Amino acid sequence: MNLIRLAELRDAERIREIYAPYVKDTELTFHFEVPSVQFFEQKITEIQKKYCWLVYEVNNQIIGYAYAMEHRPKNAYQWTIESTIYLDLKYREKGVGTFLYKTLLFAVKAQGFCKVLAGLTIPNEASYKFHQKFGFEHFARYNKIGFKHNRWQSVDWLELNINHSEFPPKLRSISSITETDEWKSFLDSIEH
Repeated sequence: MNLIRLAELRDAERIREIYAPYVKDTELTFHFEVPSVQFFEQKITEIQKKYCWLVYEVNNQIIGYAYAMEHRPKNAYQWTIESTIYLDLKYREKGVGTFLYKTLLFAVKAQGFCKVLAGLTIPNEASYKFHQKFGFEHFARYNKIGFKHNRWQSVDWLELNINHSEFPPKLRSISSITETDEWKSFLDSIEH
């Protein structure tokens, strides 16, 4: 059985396992060492207060996760968020990321957020194409911003406008979204 749901504290260990090879073997994240289970528990708790953290399960095993988080702390930025997605390496390029990200974007739009940003360490053609599929467009590059694996790394920033009008909408909690018929209908409508 396949299931997309909100992350829970009990998921922290599996989330850490999925994240670990990205830390150890790639420049896609700027962590040097894999954070602890407690780090992920705290991060899930903090993010779920206002934003959305989803996991994708197949037969009760988490194979990927995606979340939104604050872009910057000043009040005027509150309608702009950053998105993140990581998949178990065995499930990349199998459509899992598409279902997970589509669900994340549906949730944050329903919450009232207006702009989603994604930072991609480059080169990363697969992630670029993935984000472009959802309508993200490149808008900035941070040249040689981080040093990992014995060389300077650059990060490209992509943006997606999802709720733009003259005045931003009132923001809603993720729990108020996941309790609606609209949420249930959306999950039923996507093939996964």
